[in-house]
Amino acid sequence: MKKKHIFFALVSIFVSALISLSSCGKNNGNDPLPPEPEKPKPQIPAWDKSKTATIYFISKLDDNALTSNESDYRKLGDYLSKKTFHAAFINRSDVHINNRFNAGAICAFAATKACAFALQAYNGNVAQGTSILVDSIVSQTEMNLSDKLSIKNIPAKINQSLDMPLSHLHIADATQIAALSQALDNIYTNKQLIIGTINASLYTTLESTIKNSGKKFRLEKVKTETSTPNNLFILSPHYWLLRETTLEKVGENIPVYCLQIETNVFY
Repeated sequence: MKKKHIFFALVSIFVSALISLSSCGKNNGNDPLPPEPEKPKPQIPAWDKSKTATIYFISKLDDNALTSNESDYRKLGDYLSKKTFHAAFINRSDVHINNRFNAGAICAFAATKACAFALQAYNGNVAQGTSILVDSIVSQTEMNLSDKLSIKNIPAKINQSLDMPLSHLHIADATQIAALSQALDNIYTNKQLIIGTINASLYTTLESTIKNSGKKFRLEKVKTETSTPNNLFILSPHYWLLRETTLEKVGENIPVYCLQIETNVFY
């Protein structure tokens, strides 16, 4: 009888061990599931500089005129005349109507470029805005989104086979972001490359608006050395890609951002 008890005890231990082993590694509903492996990040294609636009954006990124000194614009014109670029934006190169002072025209003449002007505000004597310098102007249009916001469109080219539908705007308040949101479908369809400025406090609102648009946009905030009242941004369909930004200065106080932007980058 004693041997029989020992036999049943051994069998019980053996069966328990089998049950324990068979359940090992199975989740019983209480144990946390192992984390899913991270998806690999998409590989960015190698930089093709033959499809890349060189764009200068000249600005202090504040709410004042770039400079009121005519000699500064002549220095800037001389600087641009020695550079190779596809477009240059001279932010807040205001036009003074009464004394016929046109800062953009001074720079365009020195750099042998054509010049357009994106109006931001007008007070009866001074037209505040941005001069846009390109090789030639075949056409230019203005997309008026509200009484406070318009987008200046300047068709340009990277080379004979690659178009660059350039645009510019400045966003100063939240109502302008709301107006812009209504035009995002057109901006995407027309493949517009927008180089713009925005009040720094509104950038996250713009970011959220673009993210919720349902379209594949790229929105890039250009890095600056110091904090500025306005941010410089690039908004475009997903196949435009900012490859590089460098900063130079003309004289002591005129910042020049050199943007290298490649087209047809898919990943």
